[in-house]
Amino acid sequence: MPAKSVPAAAESEPTLSSEPTQVLEVGGLQLMLTVDAQTIVRNPRATIDPDDVVRDSGRRAADALFEGLKTDASHERVEFRDTLGQGGMGVVHLATQKSLGREVAAKTLKPELANDVSRQALLREAWLTGALEHPNIVPVYDIAVSGGGQPVIVLKRIEGRTWTELLNDPDEVARSFGTDDLLEWNLSVFEQVCNAVHFAHSRGIVHRDLKPDNVMIGAFGEVYLMDLGLAVSLRDDGTGRFPLARNATQLAGTPNYMAPEMLGAEGFAPLSERTDVYLLGAVLYELVVGCAPHQGDTFEQLVSSIVLSTPKFPGVVPEPLADVVRAAMSVNPDERPASAEELRRDVERYKATRGSLRLAAQAQLRVDELLKALQERRSQADSVDAELYNLYGAARFGFREALKAWADNPQARAGLREAALAMARYELGQGDAKGAEAVLVDIQDVPDELSAKIEAARERHAREAAEVDRLRRDADPAVGARTRGFFMAVLGTLFGLAPMVMHFMPSVDVTNSRIAGLAIFWLLLVGGLAFWARETLSRGALNRRVLGVLAIGLVGTMIWHSFAGELGLSALRALAADLLMWAAGCGAVALILSPWIAVLAGVYAAAFVAAVYDPNRTLLYMSLSNFAMLFASLAMAKHALTESGQKLFKRD
Repeated sequence: MPAKSVPAAAESEPTLSSEPTQVLEVGGLQLMLTVDAQTIVRNPRATIDPDDVVRDSGRRAADALFEGLKTDASHERVEFRDTLGQGGMGVVHLATQKSLGREVAAKTLKPELANDVSRQALLREAWLTGALEHPNIVPVYDIAVSGGGQPVIVLKRIEGRTWTELLNDPDEVARSFGTDDLLEWNLSVFEQVCNAVHFAHSRGIVHRDLKPDNVMIGAFGEVYLMDLGLAVSLRDDGTGRFPLARNATQLAGTPNYMAPEMLGAEGFAPLSERTDVYLLGAVLYELVVGCAPHQGDTFEQLVSSIVLSTPKFPGVVPEPLADVVRAAMSVNPDERPASAEELRRDVERYKATRGSLRLAAQAQLRVDELLKALQERRSQADSVDAELYNLYGAARFGFREALKAWADNPQARAGLREAALAMARYELGQGDAKGAEAVLVDIQDVPDELSAKIEAARERHAREAAEVDRLRRDADPAVGARTRGFFMAVLGTLFGLAPMVMHFMPSVDVTNSRIAGLAIFWLLLVGGLAFWARETLSRGALNRRVLGVLAIGLVGTMIWHSFAGELGLSALRALAADLLMWAAGCGAVALILSPWIAVLAGVYAAAFVAAVYDPNRTLLYMSLSNFAMLFASLAMAKHALTESGQKLFKRD
């Protein structure tokens, strides 16, 4: 639908012409009508414009101004061109304002209505509109007199359409304004209308005829509130130019949207800013339902709908928005929002709520994908899938953004809870109690069964961590390294000195029984030292292995020398065999602990070979081998301490 030029202040529906005042009783109410009741029923979207306010207010000011305009050549300032449109009382022409050379809209009276009452009404509309300079109210440029002696209102020309033409046309709104969300667009227009009405109220002006027909949408989305023909003032400025609300006693307005106090019947509250709040609520009703709130096949039904003001909503209307409409359309003005600005804020909050619901719906799609993915991966409980974390992260972000916009969004809270519980159970399946606790931080009232599982997993993890730490410490060669070094220094020194003393003291008779007894002595000494340092040496696997190797070696030596004589071996030959046994033992230990111990195995093996070919120096070879073991043990202890310190430094 192409944009068209629409008169700046012409009515989309004609104003119902006035007739002699009649009193009609409907449902116990006495209504003063200037229009036939059947005419109202046939055209309930038309404005009922009584003439009581015109007669009671502003007549002298209007006459004085008009007489003054007649004396100048104001008609020469505006050049009339084409007719743009017409309403019940006026005709709007496309015109040129000669002084500025710009196109304007010029509104004047229909020839058949060129009388004092209509003239005063047109001037009143000009004064009221001119008093309200606001971006959403059509500006009045001038008041002139036509060549025929009738008043002319010069207004800004608006290129556009009435809101009525667009509010139920999503395709045209999308084409013209680039949005596919018709309700969002309509609510944005509504907010701008509220701004204009709130401004008018700040100047003491009540519009009384708010409806989509009286709102223009410009080609670039500009919003203009028009037609202040029924507007009245709540304040008497003393000029007599503005009609006063206290004098508006007859039924007036547009029946489809009318507030109860606009019926002009006794028992209702007087006109006020909240009358316009009601009308705005009626417009909001039409935006969400698709039709005006007050309908009826008879005048009685129409009036009954106005008096009751209990709007009905289909199930598709969001309840938060329906609540806003109900409050604005309350029969009791005190129960309505206090101002148009308050109503606008209510709508703004709903828009945030609506955006929140939209975000929650999008996030719920990610939750559905997450649940499906978890179901598919249930047979792979040990696998960790990045896709799951991505889906959960996207869902969590969407729900949190929805809650930022509307903290009480039930869908967002429920969706966030569902996603967190599902992910927590997945984390527990992976054995990660901390991960489960981390995802549950967003929700409250965690199910007892899940809390119990997390607690059990946490305790199990603590036990496993403690066991891992114990094993790590147990395997650390630095544990007890100083004590082990001292232990080996004492034994190594004794092991090295004893054979050397025996070698250099010929008086000492070296026998197998003496060697066996010496092995028992060494075994007792090792046991005593081990008992003395039991708290330290028992904590490291290396310490226990060293003690075990020494104990086994000494027991083996004792047994070996106890039976070596039975085999016909001398003590020195048996000691040579000891060297071979120690070489084999060091080789075995090298495979378990450190390849460096293989050097000791080589030393003992060399000592064995030397003892075989030089048996008289067997004790000396054994002494030298034992001293080599002493130095090797001390070096290993120092290395273990140094390496442990470096690792600790790196961790710190």
